[in-house]
Amino acid sequence: MTTKIGYKEESRFNYTGNGWEGKQYDSSLKIKEIAKHIKKHLKKKFPDAKWSVTSKNRVLSINLMKWNKEVFNPKAELTDWDKEHKQLGCNLSEYNKSELTEEAYQLFEYVQTLGNSFNYNDSDAQIDYFNSNFYLRMNIGRYNKNFER
Repeated sequence: MTTKIGYKEESRFNYTGNGWEGKQYDSSLKIKEIAKHIKKHLKKKFPDAKWSVTSKNRVLSINLMKWNKEVFNPKAELTDWDKEHKQLGCNLSEYNKSELTEEAYQLFEYVQTLGNSFNYNDSDAQIDYFNSNFYLRMNIGRYNKNFER
């Protein structure tokens, strides 16, 4: 399977007016299949990094477990715990940009776009409407296994 990164111009999910659909979204793909494909893709694209890609209860977790490059901005005030188990969430923010090196931030921008390429989202919390294929979570390390430098 050739991986197309990004979003379709026209989403078939648009009840809220803000819906989007990834280029790889396929309703027949199960989340475990998506996790396997993403892990294989990341392993090929970033051979110097070690990844853990897991799925459980409609949550797809993509964890950077080891990388031989600097991940954290030396000026960021992070605890030792954060440097071993940092949760980035589902969307990168300016806050994440100040904590990570530029190279690490770009890596996770790619990871976010890759994950969302298999997803769709037509949610709006203001009207209490939630409709997505899965919830994406990005982390550095895992809660039970430290990130290695």
